[in-house]
Amino acid sequence: MSYLASNGGIYLPEQVPALDRSKLKDLSTLPYWELCYQLLSEFIEEDYLNHSDFISKNFEDFDDPKEVIHVTKLQGGLKIAELYHGPTLAFKDIALSVVGSLVDSLLEKKKKKAIVLVATSGDTGSAAIHCVRKMVNADIIVLYPKGRCTQVQELQMSTVQSPNVHVFAAEGTSDDLDEITMAVTSDTAFAEEHGLMIFNSANIGRILAQVPMYFYTYYRLCSIDSMEPLEVIVPTGGCSSITAGTIAAKMGLPIKIVPCTNNNDVVTRCIQNADFSQGSHVHHTYASAMDIQSPYNMERIFYMFCDGDGDLVQDMMESFGSHGKSVIPSHVYASMKKVIPESYSANDEEILKTMKRCWDENSYAICPHTATGVSFHYAHSPTIQRVVLATASLVKFPDVSRACGIPMLSNPRVDALPQVSPQVPIMKEGDDWEALLRQKIIEITKQRSK
Repeated sequence: MSYLASNGGIYLPEQVPALDRSKLKDLSTLPYWELCYQLLSEFIEEDYLNHSDFISKNFEDFDDPKEVIHVTKLQGGLKIAELYHGPTLAFKDIALSVVGSLVDSLLEKKKKKAIVLVATSGDTGSAAIHCVRKMVNADIIVLYPKGRCTQVQELQMSTVQSPNVHVFAAEGTSDDLDEITMAVTSDTAFAEEHGLMIFNSANIGRILAQVPMYFYTYYRLCSIDSMEPLEVIVPTGGCSSITAGTIAAKMGLPIKIVPCTNNNDVVTRCIQNADFSQGSHVHHTYASAMDIQSPYNMERIFYMFCDGDGDLVQDMMESFGSHGKSVIPSHVYASMKKVIPESYSANDEEILKTMKRCWDENSYAICPHTATGVSFHYAHSPTIQRVVLATASLVKFPDVSRACGIPMLSNPRVDALPQVSPQVPIMKEGDDWEALLRQKIIEITKQRSK
């Protein structure tokens, strides 16, 4: 259940199955839950997949359990795949709803308990809390960067009253928090003793559970009979979604992927110029969930485009970790560009202009993360079918809504949140965060043994 392999790498399937056209066509008529089940069956033994969970459990908290993803067509050929109709109004709900039930079932079969660790830049924390609070065999510890999430995001995490939910705010960035959780979980003996798990996108289960999003969106817009190509525009931070998209493409789905970033443009420079290097610091932007300078899922993407040369990828990632930059070999870059041909970066000014334009032209509200993708659409006329993945509801970002002059939206899920956040423990700058996290983990394990 660890996200780390014994050699320190992160997991990918040994093989990505190539689906023939007949199989692709058979999948095209399935409801989302069944499509999800069928695709995961290509990677996970059926003993670990409970078919009835996919029907009645995994998506029961969504606005429409039968139509998990909504596709909206707007002016100027703009098409939006709305991935935010889950309980916390973000795309993370889709994958984590599946991962939570899979993990709980696995823990039950093995008669084990787990402690889930999540370092979040915004939306992952609340989505993970929502699924873990219903699990009987797990606790969750969430770390979020103080002052770098929106008020709604903080309320979704800090106001949950459940004995198996533990939330900390830290005076740092989400990249800082990723380093702490990875340091703790890479201590194999400690991780095994306490049953540590990661629900960030380092967890391969979460990546695989995002693959069906691409298939379902494709089938809503394109004809698989003619293998019509689809350009998928993806707001990008840690690269979990484009990793899932790459897997979908390698399975035979005829898609091209365009990652879009904010000022934290590591991925954009990587795709555009073969420049895989960190910026000088993490920029705090309106698209805060994408404020990331260490997109660790690029390790998986490089591996899928280098013919499985693990030694090469290890050298690349060690260089990136040690020096903040790495050279992308020409053959890897050329292979990657066939599936991910271009990328785009939108600064805060462009994000606000795009949000306002989309509202003025369509009376349709997009979040600042989605706006990075729509900015690409406004800057580049499509030559094939195109869709932008909408990652979250604007209702989670009221300050950004005010900044660009869009009327304030409401949502019953947000309206139901307590408006005063309870005090959460603070990991202060200068504290030994790793020691504090280890101490909390030990406390939870001791509490269970009573």
